Amino acid sequence: DRPALLLMFDESGVENYLALGELEGEQATFDVLDGSQQVALSQLDQAWEGDYLLVWQPPPMGNGVIGASASRDAVRWLRKLLSQVPELGVKDSGSGVFDQGLEEAVRRFQEQQGIAVDGIAGSRTLIRLHNAVAMPGIPRLAAEP
Repeated sequence: DRPALLLMFDESGVENYLALGELEGEQATFDVLDGSQQVALSQLDQAWEGDYLLVWQPPPMGNGVIGASASRDAVRWLRKLLSQVPELGVKDSGSGVFDQGLEEAVRRFQEQQGIAVDGIAGSRTLIRLHNAVAMPGIPRLAAEP
């Protein structure tokens, strides 16, 4: 659910990256120089072989992985976000220590989201966490409800 650059091929086999900005129903919207262009998903299947670059915003500390060796600020940021997911039962204690309780909360969140459970908040976990707490200012493919 993030904007992406899709490696596309035209009729002559020339490859170009196109910026996918939105998905709605059976339509994909690409951001192009002079605005936007809608393409049916069925057409997209014909020109796209599956290669893409995902565009996402890492935590404010610039660290794309938060685990035991992360900075105290990164751990505090993670703890604060996890505390906003009610079913996890995480308290925002302000602690910058990546302790066993925080690792277990990350594991519970990963399991809940159906992603690899390793207790480390990497890109997939952080993207899902952004979605779970509806972080403002984070671009998404799906239109906001």
